[in-house]
Amino acid sequence: MPETGNGVSPIPFGNAFCVALLYVCFHRRRLVMKSTTSHVAAAPSSSASRLQLACLAASPAGIRAAIDAGADWVRLPYALAHACATPPRDARISQAIRYVHGRGRKIVLDLCFSAQGSRWKSCRDAVEWAATQGFDAILLSDFSLALHCAIHFPALPLHFVACPDVCARTATQLTLQLNAARVLVTPLLSVAQLVEISTKANVEIEILACETSRMSVAEGAPYDCLFPEVVDKPCNDPCFLTNGHLTVLLERLPLLSSLGIRAIQVEPRNDLPNEIARTAGTWRTAIDRCLADRERYAVASCWQR
Repeated sequence: MPETGNGVSPIPFGNAFCVALLYVCFHRRRLVMKSTTSHVAAAPSSSASRLQLACLAASPAGIRAAIDAGADWVRLPYALAHACATPPRDARISQAIRYVHGRGRKIVLDLCFSAQGSRWKSCRDAVEWAATQGFDAILLSDFSLALHCAIHFPALPLHFVACPDVCARTATQLTLQLNAARVLVTPLLSVAQLVEISTKANVEIEILACETSRMSVAEGAPYDCLFPEVVDKPCNDPCFLTNGHLTVLLERLPLLSSLGIRAIQVEPRNDLPNEIARTAGTWRTAIDRCLADRERYAVASCWQR
């Protein structure tokens, strides 16, 4: 299967067999997801729809720090914590997963790298390991790997990285073809794009909150390695969601909350537990204040450090 310039395999619309396979996978996955999540329907709507906080953490100590600081989700990059050649067998990570679940939070395994060629087996093994270790979801950017997961692990929720020019139609296609539970988008979106996606696409939206010079999605690689055109995106226009600085995104929290955005994902400046706790704690405080009173919400000076 040929790759696009960003290493993500194109959707094989032209092949009748692949289309039929996608149809089968979608309906099989919907049935499994419906049966495994039916008990959630009774949960209060207020908690189900509130804006969540996700935080990047690459070690068991970092995971604990993020959870203790108030993160609802922790994103564990597979390649930062382990060598990609073989699936990880670190008992400390299993303990960290239990720590997360013991506090009613969730953890997603970041597998955002190309699964083509010689890497296919190691990537497939990583998905299998994630399914057996109790991860709540996996984050992917490779369509072929996402399709493999949809076929063989339909009960494992998929979070998918969207391209910078994502629109409501693209997000809807990801939902229909892979039954993606959540789409991760760059903050370099126009407000109009975000409004269209949030109102028309039947999928959870998560926004990556990070200074554009440090945006990354797994393997320690910058986001613009997956999508090179992101560096040329005009971001000083007030019509855009952010100008590249976190302060602007903090100011946009009332808008994001009103649009029903599901989560904000933050990336600390380094992997030290203290920095992870500081970053997650700042955003936890900001989100809680915003949800408590959107009208009177204001960015505190101490959050801008």
